[in-house]
Amino acid sequence: MLKYATPELYAEIDRRSAEYKERILGTKTEVRYTGTAYYVSEKGDDANDGKSPETAWRTNEKVSEAELLEGDAVFFERGGLFRGQIKTKPGVTYSAYGEGDKPKIYAYKENCAIPEKWELVDKDAMIWKYTDETSDIGLILFNDGEAYANKLIPSYVGGKFVLRSDNSVEFNPSVHLVEDLDYYHHHIVESSNPANPNANLGPRGGHVFLKCVKGNPAEVFSSIEFSPRFNLIANARNNNVVIDNLCIKFAGCHGVGSGTCDGLTVVNCEIGWIGGCIQYYTPAGSVVPFGNGVEIYGGCHNYTVSNNWIYECYDAGITHQVQAHANKFEMFDIEYCDNLIENCVYSIEYFLSRLTPENTETTMKNVLMARNIMRFSGFGFGKRRPGHANAHIKGWSAHNPSKNFVIEDNIMDRATDMLIHVGFSMGDKVVMRNNTYIQYPNGEFGRYETDELMRYDIDKADKIADEKTGEVGAKYYIAY
Repeated sequence: MLKYATPELYAEIDRRSAEYKERILGTKTEVRYTGTAYYVSEKGDDANDGKSPETAWRTNEKVSEAELLEGDAVFFERGGLFRGQIKTKPGVTYSAYGEGDKPKIYAYKENCAIPEKWELVDKDAMIWKYTDETSDIGLILFNDGEAYANKLIPSYVGGKFVLRSDNSVEFNPSVHLVEDLDYYHHHIVESSNPANPNANLGPRGGHVFLKCVKGNPAEVFSSIEFSPRFNLIANARNNNVVIDNLCIKFAGCHGVGSGTCDGLTVVNCEIGWIGGCIQYYTPAGSVVPFGNGVEIYGGCHNYTVSNNWIYECYDAGITHQVQAHANKFEMFDIEYCDNLIENCVYSIEYFLSRLTPENTETTMKNVLMARNIMRFSGFGFGKRRPGHANAHIKGWSAHNPSKNFVIEDNIMDRATDMLIHVGFSMGDKVVMRNNTYIQYPNGEFGRYETDELMRYDIDKADKIADEKTGEVGAKYYIAY
């Protein structure tokens, strides 16, 4: 019979998690660069040259537009708050300078606790409209985590927003925003395929409608943060980019998002409250939301995500993924190590899927996931994504042609669905070593290699899992 997790064990994991958080939040800036250093400060001016703290720039827009060269570095002042998207440049490092907390990089242009921008549009239902037009908003957070709004996402069928549960009923905010802090983003829907007007539809523009029974939201809360529909750190396909010592929050898509690239490094960062925006509508009109803490979609080489605190992600905390089809992709030299990941749908997600029979050169090799503390998969903001079998390690039942793929020395602490879904159908077996598992009695342990589901059986979950995965040194505990 498995041992029950004791108060002492929980206290030890809490202690180690607090140590991780303290270490990550207190990391000093020790980056190397060979080119010019540029500085960004709340007290700066975009008319400056940016080449010293005394002549610092002011905005993320200036950083994105600047003609930075490989080897350059951009340093944001600690303790400062900088709003808007950052578009990276190849070979550039983005980090922090000065003393104090990591510089905050927030997505939306302003704190939305502005009373005159909230209009009461239905007094009886207490529905408020934010009068500025916005992109789709994936999350609304109040007072830095005191509360967050519950997003209702209807389907889009026949040119109308309709209930997901009943497509014959048109969505009406006054009727269907029922609970306090329910909200809905009413947007224009455009098609990316003129030949098929109902294929791959995406949201464009629109307004937030929020139910707030206590009155004007900006008078109820002193801080209201919107998560707009873009990647906050947009890496495109740039190589050799370093993201270090930044606090990255409130992106409606991804915190750090990239296409195929070499040498992306994300270290020593705080990344939280990410995702929830609509990725697209299917041809049938149903909706697909998304949002990952750090993502590469495509091939990747020398991809490192280490020593980060990542939390409250609508989708994955960390991921590399692509649907290959006939295209050749290589994913190798990947390290996800020493991170604290909490309250995400998937702590770590990966897939290399949908290969055609002719595609025999696509590979995933030299992958290490080690010493991560992963807690509460499918809890918090992570429970807002419906219909997904969440897991701490989520590889799906994909091809994932793997070689030298190791998952070791991690703590995987409770999930509302399964702890692991280590999928692969090609290449070598994924090596599992010395991991610690804590799950609810008779819940799901998960899947390894195939679709066969392993239950977290009180009497024999350890024996079943060890026999299936070949893991040595694992520890299994029953959650209470």
